Amino acid sequence: LTEAKKLEEAPNVTNLLLIARAYSYIKKIDSELTILHNNYEKLQENLKYIQQKDKALSKLLEIYSTTQNPNKLINVCHSDYCLFPDKESIAKAYHINYNALTVLETTQEVFNTTLEIFTKEMEEIKVRLKAQIKEQFIKSIYIGITILILIGIAFSIKLGVRKYIHDNERIYTTNKIINFLNITLIVLILLFAYLDNVSYLVTVLGFASAGLAIAMKDLFMSILGWIVIVVGGCVHAGDRIKIIKEGAVYIGDVLDISVLRITLYEDITLTTYRENRRAGRIIFIPNNFVFTTMFSNYTHGGMKTVWDGIDFTITFDSDHERACHIARECAKKYAKGYTESTRKQFVKMRDRFSLRNTNVEPRVFSLLEPNGIRISVWYLTNAYATLALRSSISSEIIDEILQEPNIQIAYPSTTIYEGRQKQLPRKSDNKAFKSVHLKSDGEIPPQNFF
Repeated sequence: LTEAKKLEEAPNVTNLLLIARAYSYIKKIDSELTILHNNYEKLQENLKYIQQKDKALSKLLEIYSTTQNPNKLINVCHSDYCLFPDKESIAKAYHINYNALTVLETTQEVFNTTLEIFTKEMEEIKVRLKAQIKEQFIKSIYIGITILILIGIAFSIKLGVRKYIHDNERIYTTNKIINFLNITLIVLILLFAYLDNVSYLVTVLGFASAGLAIAMKDLFMSILGWIVIVVGGCVHAGDRIKIIKEGAVYIGDVLDISVLRITLYEDITLTTYRENRRAGRIIFIPNNFVFTTMFSNYTHGGMKTVWDGIDFTITFDSDHERACHIARECAKKYAKGYTESTRKQFVKMRDRFSLRNTNVEPRVFSLLEPNGIRISVWYLTNAYATLALRSSISSEIIDEILQEPNIQIAYPSTTIYEGRQKQLPRKSDNKAFKSVHLKSDGEIPPQNFF
């Protein structure tokens, strides 16, 4: 009861997470001090009782010593109970009580010293912990103010970017870089503020980096790919790109470029019409594709237009010059706005790229094919709406050609000629065989069937 309970080692408050542990330790100290003080008070009460008993026994012995006739004291008794025991019993009780008194007085002195030392040590620990808690609170306030200042600076820079930069792609990329730098600075501040031994962390990371590089190769490659994408500028948010991965083709608009992946929205395009037959999917592409996969960017360098072509075939006896003229005029009519915007963009791109062929007018080619003359018209169109303009120009060309009597569209067709020819009769009847001639104006070669 006089020994202090052995407590665990006092914590060293170096961050906010250890404050709760420090308060818990202070609570244990107070509880242990309370128990020891209660034991000390009980010891004092017992010691007081023993001292009173010692005085009483001493007084009895004194009475026996000063009384001339002790037998008178012994005879003052009732029938079953004697008020005064004999002198030997009193002397024996006095001796036992004296020994107990000596032990308790010695224990009180030792307990008092122990209690003073333990109380002093615990008070020093409490003062140290409270000082560390106060220091961490003040430190956290300073760190919080610093983080708020960094966030405020980042927010002000973003407002300035939106005010002075009008290109949405540049605004998006700049905001991403600002957020990355801001988060990095905050993490470094927290790391160096609350990390006790930075060199230990560097050593651990040095040993772990080799294993992490092997186990998380794709992750690190994606992070490196993100740096290449952001710094190199080959892809921006809002660009329309084409990805070919293991035979699958995906064309869509870049919604977001995160540290690990590119988020792509698959739009309705000629590719989805011919190959995928699906659109509207959200596709996630790892950033490491920039090192291993070929991809196309339809809107790189400020370009918003691409070349698209429409092919149709006319018969050999058609007026191919008129067909070329119709195709050219229809393309000029619908692609005029895109042609002018591309011409202006080419002028801006000459400072960055080596452009030799800057012809932006629609082009028409007439090519000989086995089944006719193929007319191929090429024109500039919006990279985000190629299918819509292709539909409009195709409809216009068909309407114009159908009004031309000298132009016939060639397509796979079959002509049947039926006539009687004098043939040897069969044994079953005397009727002549019918001959059927199949003539093809399209891709099917002429064949004769009998």
